[in-house]
Amino acid sequence: MTRCGNPTLYVHLRVIERGLNTGKKLLSGSYRFRSFAADAGVDLLAEVHKANVRYKGDVTLKKTHGRGYGVFASRIFKTGETILRSNALDTFLKPHSHTIQVGWNQHALIDLPCRFLNHMCDPNLRLEANLHGAYDFIAIKPIAADEEIGFDYESCEYELDEPI
Repeated sequence: MTRCGNPTLYVHLRVIERGLNTGKKLLSGSYRFRSFAADAGVDLLAEVHKANVRYKGDVTLKKTHGRGYGVFASRIFKTGETILRSNALDTFLKPHSHTIQVGWNQHALIDLPCRFLNHMCDPNLRLEANLHGAYDFIAIKPIAADEEIGFDYESCEYELDEPI
C-alpha cells in the first residue's frame, strides 16, 4: 500500500499504461536539481508571474503555508472539467521532486503552473495523458474558488524521489 492507501499495483499499471516513448530525447538523469529555475538560470518569480498571467481567471500560483508554491482555483470548476494542460519541457531518466513520470524510465519536467501542483491524499484532480509528453489535469469533484488544487503523486509515479 502507498502512503495515501492506494494500491501500489494501480500505480505500476498506470505507469505502464502511459507508454514508454514520448518521442523526446532522454537525458542522463544525473542533472542535479536544487530547483529547476535556479539551475536553468530562470528567474522563478518571473516564471510564476508569466504562468499567473497565462492562466488569469482560472488558476493562480501562490505561496502556501509550509509547502512552497501551490496552485489555487481562481473560479469554480465542475467535476470532469479540464483545468490545466501541462507540457514536457525536458525528459530525464530519474525522478526528481519537480518531474512527473511519463514512461517506465521517463520523468518529464513540466511547465508552470502544473509543476507546482502539490500532493493531496484526497485529491481534487486526476491525470490524463496528453499529446505534449505530459498530462492534463481534470477535476474529479467540484472545486471552489480559492481552493488549492492537487493530485495524488503516487497515481503517476512508480517510485517517488522524495517522501510525500
